[in-house]
Amino acid sequence: MLTTTQIKNLKRHAAQMRTQYDAESMAALTMQIYQRGIDEWQPIVAAPAGENGDYRIISGHRRRMARLFAFALADWAEENE
Repeated sequence: MLTTTQIKNLKRHAAQMRTQYDAESMAALTMQIYQRGIDEWQPIVAAPAGENGDYRIISGHRRRMARLFAFALADWAEENE
């Protein structure tokens, strides 16, 4: 079953072991998402996490972070046109 939710409802999974990210690869992913959005063939996979509408990310922690950076980049670009 496919469900769409707001990015603010996606929470980091406690078992996520990655704590450091390569800055260059994050920048490249952020630019890709800024320009094209998140590709449908590689969505963020999450599972319900309680009654409040939150979801715990199973796969896609980097994509979520890059999406947040892309939102910030879009805001910056709009303010600096």
